[in-house]
Amino acid sequence: ELGEYDVLIKNEAFTIHQLDIILNKFSYSLIGPKRKGMGCDFAGSVVKAGSKSKFVQGDMVYGFIFNFFLPIGTAGEYCVINEKTAPEINKIPRGMSFAEAAAMVVTSCTAYQTLREHKDLKGKNVLVLGAGTCVGTYSVQLAKHFYGANKVVATCSPRSFERINSYGADVIVDYTKGDEFKSNSLLEFVKENGKFDLVIDTVRDISIGNRSIEFIKGNDENGVLAVINGSSSNDYENIHFIDVLPTWDSTKSWLKSMWSNSNPKVKIITFRGNEGFGETMEKLWNEKKLMIPIDSEFNAMTQYK
Repeated sequence: ELGEYDVLIKNEAFTIHQLDIILNKFSYSLIGPKRKGMGCDFAGSVVKAGSKSKFVQGDMVYGFIFNFFLPIGTAGEYCVINEKTAPEINKIPRGMSFAEAAAMVVTSCTAYQTLREHKDLKGKNVLVLGAGTCVGTYSVQLAKHFYGANKVVATCSPRSFERINSYGADVIVDYTKGDEFKSNSLLEFVKENGKFDLVIDTVRDISIGNRSIEFIKGNDENGVLAVINGSSSNDYENIHFIDVLPTWDSTKSWLKSMWSNSNPKVKIITFRGNEGFGETMEKLWNEKKLMIPIDSEFNAMTQYK
């Protein structure tokens, strides 16, 4: 029987990404039943809702849950979501597909959280390291189209140039040409436009983090280096707990920011839901300023029979 704020959802799409793999793997070594759930993102239709739920039968919704220690997950035909404890559950904007809604949730919410915490970006300069990643993709779009950043600079590989440019990046730097080329290109930008107000590091870019004082405004000018706990070098087939912890370089940068105003403030981003996320993404979608990349689609009902 459903609780007052429970929502029974018929899943139409769910996403599997690095976070699912990491949490599912780690949960097996902790307490709880041996059989664990898989999947945290979902998109589907409300079949039934509790007496105090804001949703009704037929609503199309998306969101995510975090509970990899129990035999529940979104990788199934149905799931029950408690709207009070789920980090996010929102109605799908008109015209957005189930696949698009499921694909954007955790990654776009992480980007939204990172930018929202910096608050005022109008007329400011933002650097996104690893703009071709999922979080990087949404960081570029949100910084430019929602938070009104003056210049958005992105690092990515040539295969992502066209896509990241279409998302709103003003300057794109090819990181595949090496750290020296990347650093020199960014320093040239800084020379012409001033230091960055916010740098979002989605790939643990040590070459920039160790020289952050050269690229980012100091703590006294509200300069921020936001580090996402992910890495382009992780082996997700053999992931270890230490791989998702903040690096020693990030920790050193954080410690420096505690006592030196000339160094930027360092924030290690740990994911959570955020107030206003659903409204923000709906606004961008309705204004046709939100693009949702999907790597691959599979029919779960037939793929693994």
